[in-house]
Amino acid sequence: MIEKSIPKETIIKAVKKYKTPFYIYFENELVYRNQRIIKKFSNFLNHHNYYPIKALSNPQIIKILKLNGSYVECSSYPELIIAKSLGFKGDEIIFTSNNATPKEINLAVSLDSFINIDDIDFFISLLSTSIIPSKVIFRVNPGQRITINTNFSPPIKSQFGIPYERILESVKLAASTGIKTIGLHAMLTTNSLDHIHFVNLYELLFNLIETIWLKEKIKISIINIGGGIGIPYHQSQNEFNLDILISQINTINKKTRIPFKNEIVLQTEFGRYISGPCGFFVCRVLQIKESYRTYAYLDSSINNFMRTAFFKSYNHITVLSRKNVKNSQVYTLVGSLCDTIDIFAEEIELPRLDAGDIIVFHDVGAHAFSMSFNYNSSFRCKEILCYNDNDLKLIRREETCADLFSTLVLDESIKINYS
Repeated sequence: MIEKSIPKETIIKAVKKYKTPFYIYFENELVYRNQRIIKKFSNFLNHHNYYPIKALSNPQIIKILKLNGSYVECSSYPELIIAKSLGFKGDEIIFTSNNATPKEINLAVSLDSFINIDDIDFFISLLSTSIIPSKVIFRVNPGQRITINTNFSPPIKSQFGIPYERILESVKLAASTGIKTIGLHAMLTTNSLDHIHFVNLYELLFNLIETIWLKEKIKISIINIGGGIGIPYHQSQNEFNLDILISQINTINKKTRIPFKNEIVLQTEFGRYISGPCGFFVCRVLQIKESYRTYAYLDSSINNFMRTAFFKSYNHITVLSRKNVKNSQVYTLVGSLCDTIDIFAEEIELPRLDAGDIIVFHDVGAHAFSMSFNYNSSFRCKEILCYNDNDLKLIRREETCADLFSTLVLDESIKINYS
């Protein structure tokens, strides 16, 4: 069981300095959790974690992770630009090429990054050009060969990955082209607290490497088990057990018949586990509305924090401005979008609320701000970094009308008045 604590004084300081709504991230916790992954996997001679930039894409955060030994996984052109701008190159980058454009592939290859190949026909067409990567990782879709507890679609219904039956064909094609570094990758779940899934996934990939070696004598030197390790959003849940995962991976390694087992690089793409608990989303109650339900209107809408509305998921909530309040009430927390989906939390019991109360959502350091949007022409909020324990700095300002309209190409007769 996890007790959800909160850096109350620092958040109050941020509220006074920057006003709500905002995200706030804590550097010390970010560094601690990143180092924890590195230390836990330190018994592997070759392990690297590639933080997925899509989880939290602010370059200030990615810079902190780089300084503390993290590599990056990119899945778009702008994410590659972030990686390039921060000095990542070569083996420090994985580019996930789901339906990638020539522009994206060109940049990824120019950075000498790993190219994660999602489709063999795409790979064949790539080899017919002058853009040939030096190292590839094939994403495996195991079909019905593995049973998992998953929040993804079952593998057989997923658009991701090369069918298991065509992996050998893909590997032989890469080897015949002279590509020296070949790996296998699979990612079949998200936010899982069950280590068994990752053990089964590792074993499937390892057995496939062994089969290909024994049959074709082609050396596959990378296993990438993707991301998907979860965090305990509910206080009743426990942290993911990294020790059991690592122990069982080691057991699998000891059984192999391939001679180069100690040379295999283990890659992971843990993002939520590292940055999720480092972030808080802070907003304020504007008014209470009594209807068939009791609604608390916040000074943000789900355009800033869509996770709970779109995925019907849970984030723990603290009412920061209330302590030792014995009276409670059931509320539905909503924003101001003209859409019934604009609900942060539905029918939850909280201390009795008044206008001005500060609401804090926990565990929003991953897949939160990076999924924000501008529906209803709403502005995305600011991001704040807490560093040196209690110092604060703005790492993204709130959007303005000028930002919102900056990409418009309008007739001369249309003049946008921002005032």
